[in-house]
Amino acid sequence: MKQLFLTLLCTLCSLSGFSQSFADVQKGGKFYSSVDEFVLFDNNPRYGRDAKSATALMLGYTFNKRLGLELSGATFGYEWKYNPRYLSLDLQSYSFSKDRVRVVTSIGLALVQGHTNENKEYLTTTLNLGASLQYLCTKNSYVGLNFRKMEGRTGFNAFMMGVSFGGYF
Repeated sequence: MKQLFLTLLCTLCSLSGFSQSFADVQKGGKFYSSVDEFVLFDNNPRYGRDAKSATALMLGYTFNKRLGLELSGATFGYEWKYNPRYLSLDLQSYSFSKDRVRVVTSIGLALVQGHTNENKEYLTTTLNLGASLQYLCTKNSYVGLNFRKMEGRTGFNAFMMGVSFGGYF
């Protein structure tokens, strides 16, 4: 919970500066990176080892004002050895954009690796569905409120809500 509080505090501190619209940021396509801090609401304890949070690093590219591609990697909890980790590739659609605010929806696939609570290693694929509300707070940086649902055939599932800090370059 401390990490989420620090993330929210950094968000409030970063809301100063000069802004432009998302349309200006995305002209001709741009790369972006972000750090996300998630709280897990629904996590199968057999696969999730009772993790309550997740931290993700993301790298993306906007093709145009409506479409983008994102590669992300995350670890659940803060104990690397047993908690799950994933690598995800998502197709993103920027469905609503008004000045400095936009709604992003995404669908993608992830490869998840970890240990069950019986200490057996697993490697599985999941389907990801996501939604994000983003605010462009400075010339090239944004903050966002994210929701993500991951569902796998083997029983791995997770529902997460979090905040993100990102920047275009």
